[in-house]
Amino acid sequence: MANKQIATFLGPNKGLSVIGSHSYAFSGSITANTSGIVALLFESGKGYHVGSFSFSGMLDENDPGAGISGTCIIEYNGNVVLTTKGDHDTGNQVSTTTPLPAIIPPLTTVKVTVYANSTSATYDATVGWTGRVYDA
Repeated sequence: MANKQIATFLGPNKGLSVIGSHSYAFSGSITANTSGIVALLFESGKGYHVGSFSFSGMLDENDPGAGISGTCIIEYNGNVVLTTKGDHDTGNQVSTTTPLPAIIPPLTTVKVTVYANSTSATYDATVGWTGRVYDA
């Protein structure tokens, strides 16, 4: 009988999870804050990752017609490499949840920070990374 690798999702966190040759990180709900909230923070390890980031914007999870604007800043080793915006202001409802393709080099610290144009416990965003790990 072959050994199987079994993975259990224990919930969102700021770190990177690697299962076989795949990697993922999910922030969970991030409450709107104008000062910025660190959504993801991890080091890539010895391999390099090919995949994409996603950002949901700032929306009211209980009211699909309501939201505010939010930005997502992605840094590698303290350098901004990608930025995106989600505009969920009431009436606009434009979102940049389209995946942002990216390569994360080996031994790179990845920090993703989310900002909102208002501070309100009503509005939340999510950030995610999904990818594949390759040996360097």
